[in-house]
Formats: sequence, C-alpha cells, structure tokens
Amino acid sequence: MGLSLLFSSKEKKLSPKAEEILNVYIAGAKKEIGYVRKNTAKDKASLYASDFYNSDKAKEITKDDVKVMEKRVEKDLKKYGWREKLNYATNVRAIDEHPISSVLKGSGIALVATACAVSTAIDGQFGMSALITGVGLAAGMTRAATYYASAPRNDGEVRKVDEYTDLKHAQLALKQLKREFQKAEREEYRNEVSKLFAAGYGQPSGGLVQAAMLKGQNGR
Repeated sequence: MGLSLLFSSKEKKLSPKAEEILNVYIAGAKKEIGYVRKNTAKDKASLYASDFYNSDKAKEITKDDVKVMEKRVEKDLKKYGWREKLNYATNVRAIDEHPISSVLKGSGIALVATACAVSTAIDGQFGMSALITGVGLAAGMTRAATYYASAPRNDGEVRKVDEYTDLKHAQLALKQLKREFQKAEREEYRNEVSKLFAAGYGQPSGGLVQAAMLKGQNGR
C-alpha cells in the first residue's frame, strides 16, 4: 500500500454537525470579506474568525475539524488554472469591484511619476524627466498587461474567477480560525505551566521537575 493510500485511509472525517457549522462559518466569512484586495481580505478574515471563535458555535468544533475542511478547500482550488490564480494574485477581481479606489492606489507610482515628469520638463531637466516617465510607464504597462492577461473574457471565465476567489477567501477564513484555536492552546499551556510552578514544581535553572522526583527527594 502506498503512502498516499495509507494517509487517506486514516483521514479524519467530519461529523454532520461539524460540517454544518463550518459551512455556515465559511458562507458568513465569504460574505463578510466580499471582493477586496488581499491585505484587506486577511484583516477581515482575522476579525471574523476571532468573533466566531468567541461564540458558542466554535465550542462544537475542534482544530482538527478546521484542518479537515482546509484540505477539502485546497483540493478544490487545484481544479483551477493560471488565469484564476493570476487574477486573484494581482487583485484584478477587487479592482473590478472597486474600480476607482483600487486602480488609483495601484497606479499611484505611474501617476506620481508622470506628474513629476511634467514638472521637471518645465524646469528644463529633461534627463530626469525621461527617467521618471520611463519608470512610471513601465509600472503602468506592467499592471495593464497583467490585468488584460488575467481578466475573464466570457461568462464562464467570470464564474470561474468568482469561484476561485470565494475558495481563496474560504481558505483564508479557515486559516485564521485555526490560528484562534492555536492561540487558545498556547494560552492554556502557559496557564498549566504557571500552575505547576506555583505548586512548587519549578527549578531555578528553568523548566519543570517531575512530581515523582520531588516526591522521592522529600521522602529521604
């Protein structure tokens, strides 16, 4: 039996209740995130995950449940091609949804460079003008070429881009939720260590002394 088959045979399954809760979580996260730039999406996913983790619903699932759902999403993402990946990586879908703010921010270098070029040309500094104009045009042309290459050309491609974007946001939301569980685990561990030290199980050099060793020493 191959390693992959051995792994898949031991893969954890979601209970119907856990699957229902995580599907509701993902749907809510995707709605909350919307179609925004990647950095904004991460911030929104983090806040949504924190709120959800502190709700009663999170008490009915585990970190392992989240990891199982993550694997499902990762598997679904592999079905999509370079156009969808490039579209998401370069925020094209976000630009389509928020054309004015996103395009202006993304093209800021080109716009500033062009303005500086005009100013320096008026002062007679044509060498600097040409340099700055070149940088600005290069940035603008690169963005335009990327936008053109990854932009969907028909309804089918639009649907695939939206599906891929939704899956990436689902993946992001699950990753942030998993981190909430991990933070709670670290906090629980720190609390347990503090209790042990408070009970006299600490040692001057750091670390913990096993209870059996201490009992043996006390019994001498």
